[in-house]
Order: sequence, then structure tokens, then C-alpha cells
Amino acid sequence: MKILYVMYGRHYDMAYYLKDAFAKRGATMDIFNVSSTITYRHKSLKFPSLRPVNLFNVFIALGCYGKDWRRYFLRTTYAFKAMSRVAQRFIIHNQKDYDLVIQFGGIFSCASPRIKLPVVLYVDHTYKTSKKYTSVPGLPDPLCASPSWASLECELYEKVDKIFTIARYTRDSFINDYSIPPVKVSAVGAG
Repeated sequence: MKILYVMYGRHYDMAYYLKDAFAKRGATMDIFNVSSTITYRHKSLKFPSLRPVNLFNVFIALGCYGKDWRRYFLRTTYAFKAMSRVAQRFIIHNQKDYDLVIQFGGIFSCASPRIKLPVVLYVDHTYKTSKKYTSVPGLPDPLCASPSWASLECELYEKVDKIFTIARYTRDSFINDYSIPPVKVSAVGAG
């Protein structure tokens, strides 16, 4: 079995752990970082990226999140759609090489009618679970998602073939907050 693991950010520890675990079971896994194309910094230099997609998203993030724009740079509706396009193009172009797609995180979508592979989502929380957390002094409150962001998140959950979560609490959020059928969601832990 050949697996494509689509991730964002710096979550390589989890990716390499899974790659090793699958290899022990005879499967191979490639890693594709969808956020490598949308970043506010140039990849190898310490100055801002001047690519139009990145500059545009900087202004959107500034407007939405003010001084915290860097923390939430990838959490704009524009970034969600841009990363989704990048992921979907990559998968469509390479889907003959894979048997399964595992998407890490819910801030973009690998699911598309043009993708014929099963898409499995692995997440540790949902937006609605983050809104239920009690505020902790010194930590930022959960971000406030726009209605369009919340809609994209719901569409993602509906379109994927299976959802794996770390905790039962998150599994329950999918079922109770998003009306995802219980058979589609499994709490599998973190390892």
C-alpha cells in the first residue's frame, strides 16, 4: 500500500513516526506539506515572502486578527482555500501513485469529487471544541472563525471518507456539533 500524508506547518515528528509505523507493516508513505506554498516568510531568508498569495493573506490575517496575525496566518478563509487548491492539484496529478490519502489537520481540504482515492482526516480538535475550552490566564483565547471558515470546516468533515481523532471528546464533537455519523468517526489516540 502506498499512502500520501498531506500536512501543514512543522508537524514532521508525527509524519515521520507514521511513516516508520507504516513501513513496519509493509506500506510506504510520502509526505506533502501543503503550507510550504503559503507562508509570510521567504523559505530560506528571514524577510517576508513577496509572492502575491502570501502578501494578500498577510493583509487578510492582519484585518482578522490584528497583532496576532502571524499566529493565525494559516487560519484565514483565503489560506484554507489556497492550501486546499494546492493539495487537491497535487493529489489529482499524482493519484495514480497512491492508494490512500491521510490529511493531518482541518485547516485545508484534500477532498474533492475529482479525487478518486479515499481521504482520511486525522485531527486533534475541532473549531467548536476549541470554543468550549476554559480560558487560561496568559494563553490566547481560541480564534474567532468567520462564518465562511466554519462552513469550509463543515464541508471538509462531510466530504472525507473517515475521521480519526485523538480523544473521545473530539469524536463526540464531530457527532454532536457537526452531525457527522458515528460510524464515520473513530477515536484512535495519539500513537
